[in-house]
Amino acid sequence: MKTVKIKYNPYLLKTDITIDGKESQSNSSLHFGKQRLQEWAEKFVKIFLDEFRDANVTIEFTGSLDDYNDLKETIEASSEIIKVAKWNHNCIQDVEEVEKEVIKIFNEIQAGPVDALKDPVIIDSFKQATSAQFCINVVATMSAGKSTLINALLGKKLMPMANMATTATIVRIIASTQEQFSAIAKGKNDEEIARDENITYETMETWNDDERISSIDIYGPIPCVDNIGMRLVLIDTPGPNNSRDDRHKAMTYGMLESSEKSLVLFVINANQQATDDESALMDYVSDCMKKGGKQSRDRYIFAVNKLDTYDPDNERIVTVLDAVKETLDKRDIVEPNLFPTAALPCLQIRDKELKKRDLRRYESILEETDEFKFDTYYELNHLPISSRHRLEDTRNGHTETEIHTGVPSIEEAIRLYVNKYARTMKVRDLVDSFNKRLVELRAIANLEKELRENQAEKERLISEISSIQEQIKSGQSATEYAELIDNIDVAEDVETEVSNLVGNFQVRIDEIITRYTNKTKVLKSEAERQVQKLESQRDDIIAQLDSRIHSIFNSNFKQTYDSILNQYKHKLSRLGFKTDDNAFEFNPIDFIGQELLDIDSIITDATSVEDEGEWDYYTETETIKVERSKWNPLRWFGSKYTTEQKTVTKKRWIANYVDYVDMHEVVSEYLTPIYNDLKNAKKGIPKHVRNETNRLKNKLKKQIAEVEKVLAQKLDDLQKRVDSREQTQTEIKKQESNLQWMNGIINRVNDLINY
Repeated sequence: MKTVKIKYNPYLLKTDITIDGKESQSNSSLHFGKQRLQEWAEKFVKIFLDEFRDANVTIEFTGSLDDYNDLKETIEASSEIIKVAKWNHNCIQDVEEVEKEVIKIFNEIQAGPVDALKDPVIIDSFKQATSAQFCINVVATMSAGKSTLINALLGKKLMPMANMATTATIVRIIASTQEQFSAIAKGKNDEEIARDENITYETMETWNDDERISSIDIYGPIPCVDNIGMRLVLIDTPGPNNSRDDRHKAMTYGMLESSEKSLVLFVINANQQATDDESALMDYVSDCMKKGGKQSRDRYIFAVNKLDTYDPDNERIVTVLDAVKETLDKRDIVEPNLFPTAALPCLQIRDKELKKRDLRRYESILEETDEFKFDTYYELNHLPISSRHRLEDTRNGHTETEIHTGVPSIEEAIRLYVNKYARTMKVRDLVDSFNKRLVELRAIANLEKELRENQAEKERLISEISSIQEQIKSGQSATEYAELIDNIDVAEDVETEVSNLVGNFQVRIDEIITRYTNKTKVLKSEAERQVQKLESQRDDIIAQLDSRIHSIFNSNFKQTYDSILNQYKHKLSRLGFKTDDNAFEFNPIDFIGQELLDIDSIITDATSVEDEGEWDYYTETETIKVERSKWNPLRWFGSKYTTEQKTVTKKRWIANYVDYVDMHEVVSEYLTPIYNDLKNAKKGIPKHVRNETNRLKNKLKKQIAEVEKVLAQKLDDLQKRVDSREQTQTEIKKQESNLQWMNGIINRVNDLINY
């Protein structure tokens, strides 16, 4: 039996694993680098069995409770191949407490003796990190009850609700401390159209119908996130089937694709599942979820809404949920976070001004059956035991009926995700806002101290510093890192990914055309309906393709950047030195920590996907070729006169012209231009990728050159201070006191986020 000790740091994204007290071999796959636990947890069992051939283990985990629960759940899911005899958990300080302590330390710094740490830039960076936003993107197709669920989260009827497509604008609801909701309506170019300091449901309906308005920003309280530790932003996007602005569709797909910092709340109509629009959206979600391991699955919450409308005497909730699971499973969305929900009764509980008709019906159903207690479906939503206990405790402010609606369960899932993924990064950003500068100042103070106390080494150390300066000024250092950058090539990988992606979209177009092969005689009314659907499919293809290409470029360039920066840091470390007696150590990185932190945003600032082609599509239905009936109207007249009187029956032909459309020809003509453009795009991919790669590399070279100028200047300033004059005892005493104070602060910070 092996004893496995796992230490995971969510702030530094660092994992240390020992087996029977020994570190893994350098070539072991158990070195996960800067991956989140949720990314490597599923790989752990296979890697461990491959390397150690022992299926019996004890596991000791050091880390947060949320991460421990995730690891335990993941490994126990493989219990048929690995047996954990014992679990031990060394729990670290809760992220909320760490955040409070970091804020306390920052306030002490601002009241402390080192004026350089009171720089407005540091203060602004800390304030920005403190008010960090966390986005929840709410998506659905028509009539899923999306707006009702958002209103339930707000505790107020604000978003327009109806059993038809309603939201035609992008609506951002930004949490703030104000008591009432205010709003700003904007046009397609972000120009202000209207403003209301006390927005109402009626005004929102009016704005939603206004063709000039493309987006609305709302500011106000979001009760469910009072203690979440981040500034929540609810983003209500029009469904892909209902938008007056083409940018909205692109925004929806882009949000689903890329942002690991945001959460997606997918609302499913329990009464109307697997429509064409919903299926297309689910297909795309499925593709996105396959990329990121458990974090990706955690990122998607599926709310099955309107379950309270079912008849308990004739319909089973479990049957409905099984059908939803089957629909998701067909798309390889396995073990989704599924939340049965009754949003409307929850809203009527929370908004005291609303009539309670739907609530009374729901309460009466609860008296008859427990099947409508939607908070009890833990096997579907995967909430841990600690969360269940929180939900069951009515002292947290929820009524029992409110808990049963399932909405508080969604809010708890949001809290868990924020704590595991977003809030730890917020804490790291808070620390970085001042710690890099703090470390730099300490490095300078340490250097000055050693130069004062090691007179015999002083001249040699100053000479070493001058040597580093000369390397930078001569361009020797620049040549070295330039070569590092030039030797890294991601073009081939990006070309392959983008080319495969474009090829996949070509296949999709082929499949659409093929589906219409035998549809050469379609009623014109039906053809017009299908053309509208075709237009939506075309727009989906364009929006999805654009989103995917952006994602490929960003992820690959991010990896390139990380590789370059790590090599650059290694190069800087080699410039450092130690005295012979190891009493003194100099690391140039300590002098430019803040500048390196600034470089960290270069991907966001420098990477883009430039549109080098042009789309030329048209949707004019009059271009449809119509096959008219070959029949000509005929009339028969006449009377036959005889000696006998007879009744004459007259007949005439009543023409009935019917318009038919050759839909196969229509679809071919409509989609072929896109197909050809994709073909041409494939040819241009290598050139475009190379251009983007070179542009990024040149940007990095310039940025790092600026960093080295900063380093040279700081070393020059240091040398001048050391050479300029002898310091008084008072000055020396003050500097040593400041150094001692900085060491104490840094140790406290390290104790919080390093363990």
